[in-house]
Amino acid sequence: MTMIVEIGSGGAGNQVGTGAGGAGGTPDGAGGAASGGSSGSGAGGAVGAGGDRGSAGASGSGGSMGSGGSAGAIGIGGATGIGGAPGVGGAAGVGGAPGAGGVRGMGGTAGLGGAPGMGGAQGMGGAQGMGGARAAGGAPGTGGASGTGGAAGCGPSTCPTGCCAAGRCITPTTAQQCGARGAACTACGACQLCGADGACAVDPASNWQVVCASAQLTTAPPTGTTWDPAGVAGDGTAPDPFCQFEEPAGVIDATTGAATRTINDTFTATWNQVVTAGNTTITAAQLMSTDMNAWRVWVGDSEFNGRGTLACQVRPPLQAAALLGGQLTVANVQNCVSFTVNLVCRP
Repeated sequence: MTMIVEIGSGGAGNQVGTGAGGAGGTPDGAGGAASGGSSGSGAGGAVGAGGDRGSAGASGSGGSMGSGGSAGAIGIGGATGIGGAPGVGGAAGVGGAPGAGGVRGMGGTAGLGGAPGMGGAQGMGGAQGMGGARAAGGAPGTGGASGTGGAAGCGPSTCPTGCCAAGRCITPTTAQQCGARGAACTACGACQLCGADGACAVDPASNWQVVCASAQLTTAPPTGTTWDPAGVAGDGTAPDPFCQFEEPAGVIDATTGAATRTINDTFTATWNQVVTAGNTTITAAQLMSTDMNAWRVWVGDSEFNGRGTLACQVRPPLQAAALLGGQLTVANVQNCVSFTVNLVCRP
């Protein structure tokens, strides 16, 4: 229906709020609007190369052919090879076979007149390479320490900052899997998110519609003995209740607010009508704003001339509990015995 202008009450009044109280409405010249107070809610090493192969010195002539000269120094075949191929050391000298003087002859030519040269001790090329100590494969394996069944399951000690789902620790948490300290994950409701404490909370960016559900007015109005004069404005003395939402408060704007139908001559009214304009919504952040003039929803007695007398009102801030519960009910506020507003999430 057409939105209604509040008639000034001409005196101080109280207003309900889940935050600070605000102005009672738009004055119409009959007195200032009630400003009221608000009521709140080893690899073994590299293989030795054996050194350069010894040439046993320059090919010896066996020395001057002398009478008993030594057969020359015994060739040692170069440095002892360690781990290399077995040194041949030259063929064994047999009585001083002519030394090859090359690679294989190790003792030079045999000395004449001396004892037959042995060509030096048979070259062994060094001790036979063993390729390092024989690997024993290490101490026999024991199969490792006995298994204990794997890591401990998900719980407070293993998942202190998340929640548990199917034995897994979920972190970070989400609105679909929310919890803390290893408790079982739960899903949050619509228009909610998982807070830092692991509890579901209202999403400030979520969108909501405001629904005027019902109200019961007092038998006496704020100014006088009856709400209406007999035979005027509905033909009875009982009020003609309506409910209206304004955003911001006091602004009659059909693009942001709306009013319910008026129910004639009754102290109890049930509307269940959306009062956010059309398909528009209001965010949770706006509803929970600390600006007392950000919006208001109020109940009045229609005078059938585009004006209404204030019975009671609700102003910001709306508490998160009301959004989580989807409903706000106030009791014994101003001239309302009770007033119920439903809050509908629109994802």
